[in-house]
Amino acid sequence: MRRFRLAALAACVSLVAVAGPVTAGAGGAKARSAPKGQRAQANAFEIGHIPKCLEAVPAALPTGLPRPITLDVTVLVDGNPAIAPSTVMATAERSYKPLGITLRSTLQRVSFRGSSASGLIKQAKARFGGRRPSGSDVVLVLTDKDVEEEGNDNVAGLADCIGGVAFPDRAFAVSEVFSPAADRFAVGRVSLLNNLSAKVAAHEIGHLLGAHHHYANCAEGIPSELTQLEVSPCTLMFNSVDGASLNFSTANGLVVRGHAEAYARP
Repeated sequence: MRRFRLAALAACVSLVAVAGPVTAGAGGAKARSAPKGQRAQANAFEIGHIPKCLEAVPAALPTGLPRPITLDVTVLVDGNPAIAPSTVMATAERSYKPLGITLRSTLQRVSFRGSSASGLIKQAKARFGGRRPSGSDVVLVLTDKDVEEEGNDNVAGLADCIGGVAFPDRAFAVSEVFSPAADRFAVGRVSLLNNLSAKVAAHEIGHLLGAHHHYANCAEGIPSELTQLEVSPCTLMFNSVDGASLNFSTANGLVVRGHAEAYARP
């Protein structure tokens, strides 16, 4: 079976790759104005004041007492994924619940051309006139295709921009849905690979909320093994899905929560 690895492509692009390698993605655009941008001013950094989609430092961090936040995700279901998209998103939401974030997914069926990750994102943008649709914070393409990027067929996902939730024309990502056999591999009671489709989806949405590969670690994922019984010592944004758990590291959790506070619709 394929292996799944996540790898940073360049300073402005991050990809998710699969067991043999999975990859995740990023880019740049116009900051959202008015009340969202005003609320972001309370943060240490504000996305509109740094190079677009090149977050060397977090553009938003939590600013107040925890409050429930709903992140509206428009999910474009491309093809006929072998695992129900609703199941993928419900599992991916487990990454966000500890941060007080609920993923509210709206599913739409599409039929896109080709298997290029960036090409699928371009088609998703074209569907909505180049910007995320009204009522949505981010757009995620869930595809049954074996995605690739620039000839690399080990890519499993791509986010258009690190911190893309702040930019209406960059809040897009694509995530591959694997076969049930590839999504989970177990030896006895121990799952060596588990929920890979959901992990890639959660990982790519994480990039859109400012999360970085280099804020991941291979210590904080260990507690998840007590309940998941899987070999996943690393946190969600680690660049190898076959070593990643569903939970964010403390550092990435703060960044994701901060971006949700600053840029998710009220």
